[in-house]
Amino acid sequence: MASLEIHLINSALITMTILPFPAIKQILIYSLLITLCWPELHAEQEIKYDMEARRASVVNLTRHIEQRETRLNELREDLKRMDSRIEKRSDELVKMLSEIHDSKESKVRVAQIKIKAIKGLRQWIENYQRRRSRIVETLRQGTSHLPKDDLANDIDEFDKRIEKRISQIIKLSDSMGDYEDIDKYESTGGSYWGGYYHESTRINDDWKQNRRQTIMTDKTRRELISALESAIKNLESRRASLESKLKNRSISTAEREISLGELGRIDGALDRRRGDLKGLMEPKGYPTGKAVGRNKAHDIEKLLVDAGKDLSEDFFRLLRMYDELAEERTQCFRLRENLQARKNWLKEHDK
Repeated sequence: MASLEIHLINSALITMTILPFPAIKQILIYSLLITLCWPELHAEQEIKYDMEARRASVVNLTRHIEQRETRLNELREDLKRMDSRIEKRSDELVKMLSEIHDSKESKVRVAQIKIKAIKGLRQWIENYQRRRSRIVETLRQGTSHLPKDDLANDIDEFDKRIEKRISQIIKLSDSMGDYEDIDKYESTGGSYWGGYYHESTRINDDWKQNRRQTIMTDKTRRELISALESAIKNLESRRASLESKLKNRSISTAEREISLGELGRIDGALDRRRGDLKGLMEPKGYPTGKAVGRNKAHDIEKLLVDAGKDLSEDFFRLLRMYDELAEERTQCFRLRENLQARKNWLKEHDK
């Protein structure tokens, strides 16, 4: 009891001994009782108010979570629509390019367009791989508030997009065809002179075109073969590192689980990359599709420039949307954890 309260009680007791009036004595007794009981009464009132506030906080937090989850679902649907639009448009462009090839009139313009498209697709893959590596590292370090299954699903989604881009690159490369055995010279007629027939020849235009195409195709294919070989070596190196880590019995159960999951993904990717490399080295024959003239090739080039710009903007918008979605998912997860903690507390104390 505080010193002020003790002083008031002592003063009241002294006063009661000297006051002659019973009514005043009774008032002082009541005052004394209130002074003695006030801390307990006040504490009970505070507990009552605290419980009410905690119950109300659960209701308010539940509403807050419902609002954020609505926003989360909206972002998820926006992301799906954007992703679907990108995939549809990229499929259309790859299909269009794979169904045409150069003519003697367009020379190598179509081949150059395809090479630019392949370069753009490879840049997309690099962006996907950077995002993927970031998620794998987050999963390994355990720094994310999101469930491991959510992060593993994100990795799988990026892997699907990487595989899709690789298949589109292979399709464009295959459509460029192979070297053909064409006679370098063609006859332009002849004449007799001195009793002998002399044939006039010139370099065959078809041979010139085939040579131009072959130079472009071979260069592109060598670069893709080199990239695939490098990817295979990188995957093999990562696989060896993971196998070495798994032999260490001191690693945690969570780390072992993450490493096993990544090992399975690497094995699948290795099989696919080896298959891609084998397919790339197989003969392709004549370029697929229809030969187009110079004007048609020019129109297609302008179309691809515009479409490529739009796709690039959509692609980076998609990555920003993914970041926003990841942030919103984290916020919702934290709020749900907070709500569960409050419910547990009330279950324990609200009797």
